Amino acid sequence: MSTFFATLLYNESSCDEDIVTALGWGIFNWRTIVKRPASASLAVETKSVVEASFSQPQKCYGHCDQTATMRFLGSGEPTVACYACPAGYVSQVMAYGTRDSRKPLQVFVTKALGGQPIKEEEIRTATRHPWDLGVSGFELKVAYWTQNYRGSKSDDPNRQALFICSECGSTYVKPVTAPGTKCANCQ
Repeated sequence: MSTFFATLLYNESSCDEDIVTALGWGIFNWRTIVKRPASASLAVETKSVVEASFSQPQKCYGHCDQTATMRFLGSGEPTVACYACPAGYVSQVMAYGTRDSRKPLQVFVTKALGGQPIKEEEIRTATRHPWDLGVSGFELKVAYWTQNYRGSKSDDPNRQALFICSECGSTYVKPVTAPGTKCANCQ
């Protein structure tokens, strides 16, 4: 059975009620309704669209079989987020913005990895169009880096990997098999 997901993003100035009819699409599920004030900044607007459209849990990639959830890293443009499992392993880091975010993402990931450079070809890109987002006139450029993919792929159980702290939310590097979910500052 197919499922139709709807995401509505609207201004306070729009009507109070939105009526959506889904005929022939099977079950209709409201995923998220995001209300934004008309004066919202671009970064806040981008974060709202990302939360509404892309924050579904997914399987941890390259570490375990648990569910990875989206977490936002910092603020500003581009909006940077990651998917991390309960152990804090970062499967993927994404940068969402209205412009190409490959370079800012490369700088962010290199810094998060303690200065270990990543190659430009390790960063993939996509464009999310208004019909993908359920928002008219809003297009997102997405740059993403997947840990343990291509150039960073390794089967070494003691390889250094990027994690996110369960206490403060900062990123840090540790051996993939090392115990604990907190960075050095929070331990």
